[in-house]
Amino acid sequence: MDVNGTKFHLLLGRADWEKCKSAKGEPLRESWKAENQNGKKETEDEKSSQGFSWNEGKNEITLRERLFKFPASPKDEKPDLKNRRGAARDRYGNWYWIDETGLKIRVLSIGSNKVSDFYPTGAVDCEQKSKSDFQPIETAKQASAVSLRGLAVTIDHYLVVGMLEPKGLLIFDLFSTGEPRQILWREDVDFVPFDIAARHEGGVFVLDSKYKHYWTLDREFKAVCGKVLDSKEGEKSDNFQSLDDFQPLDETEEKRKHYQNISPDDFFSALPPDKDPISIEALPDDSVLILNLDKEDFSVIHRYYRDKKLDELSTASIKSKVKDEKKTLLSPPDKFRLRGYDIAFVEGDENQGTHDRLYVVSEEGNQAFAFSLICKNELSLSPFPELPADVVRKNFELEAINEYFPMRLYGGKGFAAAGGKVYFDFGERWLPLIKQNRPDFVTAGTLDTPVFDGKESNCVWHRLMLDGCIPPETRIKVFSRNAERKEDLEDSTLNGWREEPNLYLRGNGSELPFVENQTVKEKGKGTWEVLLQRATGRFLQLRLVFSGNGQRTPRISALRAYYPRFSYLNNYLPSIYREDEQSAFFLDRFLANFEGTYTTIEDRIAAAQMLFDVRSAPPDALDWLANWFGVVLDPNWKEDKRRLFIRHAVEFFQYRGTMRGLRIALRLMLDSCADERIFEQQTSEEKLRDPIRIVERFQTRRTPEIIPADFVEQQKLPRIGEKTPKWKPNQGADILHQRYSEKFDEDKKLEFTLIKPDEAKEAAVWEQFALETLSFVP
Repeated sequence: MDVNGTKFHLLLGRADWEKCKSAKGEPLRESWKAENQNGKKETEDEKSSQGFSWNEGKNEITLRERLFKFPASPKDEKPDLKNRRGAARDRYGNWYWIDETGLKIRVLSIGSNKVSDFYPTGAVDCEQKSKSDFQPIETAKQASAVSLRGLAVTIDHYLVVGMLEPKGLLIFDLFSTGEPRQILWREDVDFVPFDIAARHEGGVFVLDSKYKHYWTLDREFKAVCGKVLDSKEGEKSDNFQSLDDFQPLDETEEKRKHYQNISPDDFFSALPPDKDPISIEALPDDSVLILNLDKEDFSVIHRYYRDKKLDELSTASIKSKVKDEKKTLLSPPDKFRLRGYDIAFVEGDENQGTHDRLYVVSEEGNQAFAFSLICKNELSLSPFPELPADVVRKNFELEAINEYFPMRLYGGKGFAAAGGKVYFDFGERWLPLIKQNRPDFVTAGTLDTPVFDGKESNCVWHRLMLDGCIPPETRIKVFSRNAERKEDLEDSTLNGWREEPNLYLRGNGSELPFVENQTVKEKGKGTWEVLLQRATGRFLQLRLVFSGNGQRTPRISALRAYYPRFSYLNNYLPSIYREDEQSAFFLDRFLANFEGTYTTIEDRIAAAQMLFDVRSAPPDALDWLANWFGVVLDPNWKEDKRRLFIRHAVEFFQYRGTMRGLRIALRLMLDSCADERIFEQQTSEEKLRDPIRIVERFQTRRTPEIIPADFVEQQKLPRIGEKTPKWKPNQGADILHQRYSEKFDEDKKLEFTLIKPDEAKEAAVWEQFALETLSFVP
C-alpha cells in the first residue's frame, strides 16, 4: 500500500506464475509438468499452449526456450557401431582405447601428451627382428594378435579389456608393469564382450550384445550371481559370490591364464530377446543402465539390478524442447528423433544441488543430449521386495535438460565420463563435452493472469508494473477485461479484451521505496509501467502477449496491479471539472501521470524509517548510517559485514578499550566469514580454541600469562619461562649482590651498583637485571 491507500496484487515466484493460464485456458502448471512426461505425443496446438518456461536460476518467466538441433551436413557420415571399441581414462589423466583394427590398445599419456601403443608391445614376430635385438621368446608368443572389444578402468586402477578370441578378459594392473593377466571363459559358455563399465564398488559390468546378457564381476574379477536371491538363498550362496576361484591351467606355459568355473544359468543376467543392447553404464546403487538399438523414434534405456528390470527410461521428453522444423515447399521437414548411439553417466553432487546426469549421443554423432536422472522415491510401487533397500528406494525418470552440446567430427570410437565430465574422441585426442550458448525461443506466447479482486464495486484499476527485462526487438502487449461478477469475465459478449497502451520503462527505477537498483545495467531491464485506461469493475483479468525474435525473449520476475486509483481530479479539483464526462475522463488520466511521480516521492518520505534500520537500509546508505556512530567503514568490507558491524556498533563501543573489544575488532578484520558469534561472550573452552591470543601489558608485567600445557602443545606456542622474583629491601644487599653474580654465571662475587657499567655487554645485563629485580632502572 502506498501513501494514498492504493494497494496492489502481486505475482512473484513460480508458485504464483504457474497459476496463470495459456490462451487455451490450460494452467501453466500443467503445461510445465507435461514437458517432462516421457513419451507424450503432442499436437501442434498443445505445443503452442506451452509457450512459456520458468527460469529457476533468475526466477523469471520467459518464452519457451527450445533446444538447438545441430543441422547435419548431407555428406556427414554417421558413426558405425563396428568402430566403437571402448575407451576410458585412469585417475592420472591417461586415456586408453582400442584402435580401429581391434588388435591394439592405444594410450594418450598425460605426461608427454603423445600417443603410443600400450598393448601389445611385442607384436612383431621374432623372425622379423634382427639377431642383435634382444626379445624374450615368451613375451613374443604372449603378444600375439588378440581381437579386443570393450574397455574400462576400475576404481582399483585396473584396466579391463574384453577379448573375442580366446573369449575372456585382459586385466592390466596400472600400478605395476608386466604382462596382463588373462581370464578366460569356458568353451561351453557364450561370451562375446561388446561394452564394459566400471562398477562404483569395484569390478566391472560386461555387456554381451550378441547373446543379449551382461556379466557382473566383483573387484577380484570373480563372476557374481546374476539372479536376485531371497534371504535364505543369499545366506547359502554367500551373498552372490562365485562358485570357485580362478583356476590356473598350467603354471609353466599359461601361468597368467585363469578360467572362470561358472554356470551361465546362475551368473549372467539375461536381457529380453527382442532387444539389441549396445551400451552399458553403472549407477552408484550397483544397478545398470542399458541402451538398446531401437527402431522407434526415441530410445528407451532400461535399468536393471541383476536379472530384475526396474525402470524403462524414455528419451522422448527431449521432444518438447527441440525447435519445430518448418515445412517448406521445396523439401519435406526432417522429423526429429533421438536414437542413441552411446551413453555416459555423471554422478551429481548433493552439496551443490546437482542431479545425476545421463548423456545420450544421437545416431548422427554430431550432438549429445543431456538428461537429469530424477529419483521418484516411490517405495510402494516397487514390485521386488527381495531387492536391497537402496535399490528399492530409487525409481528413476529422465528429465530433459535444455543445453546444447555439439560434437563436431566425432569419430565414434568412444564416449566416456571421467572426473565429472564427459569426453569424446577427435582423431587420437579426447575433447571434453562443453555446453555452447545457442539461445532459441518460441517467437510468441499468450498468458492470462488469475482474476484479481478489487474488493469494491466500480473499482477503478490504476497501474500495472512489470519487473524484468524487455530487450530490443521484443515486446509485451497488455490487454485487460473487467466485470462486477467473476463469472461474467468469461462471457466474451459482455466483456471483451481491451488493448492497453504500450509499456514504458521507468527512468527512476521501481516505484517501491528504497528498492535496490541494479548495479549492472542491461538494456531494457527495470520496471515497466502502463496506466490502465478503462479498467473499471470489481474483478480484473490481464492478458500478456509476449513476442520475440527467436534469439531474445522478454523476462518478467514480478507483476503488480494497483487498485483503486487515487484521483487528483476527485480529491483536489472542484466539481466543475467533472461535469463533462469525456473531459473528466481525459483529465483524470492526465493527472494520474503527475500522481505517479509525486506518490513515488511521498512514499520515500513516508518510508524514511527504513533508512534507520540496518536490515532494510539500501547498500548506498550504510556509510551514511555508520557516520551516526562516528565510524568510517572499511571499503573492502562486503555488504553483509557492514550490516553486521552497524547492527552491533553499540555493543562494540561498550567494550572499547578492553580485551573483549580488541578481540572483536581483530576478528572483524581477520575472520574470513564474520557472523553474530563474534559479539557473544566467549566461554573458557572457546577462548582456548580462539586463534587470536592477546598479551596484556606485555612490556611491564612481571608474571607470564598462564597457558595450559595441552593448549601450548596443540597450538605449538613457545613456552614462557619463569622470571626472577622481585627483590625487596628487607632481604638485604647480600641477596641482591648474589643474584647479580648469578646473572653472569661466574664464580667471583660481583656487586650491583647504582651506576651503569661502561662496558656495553655488562651494561645490557645490568639494565635487564635492574628491570627484573627492582622493576626500574637506576
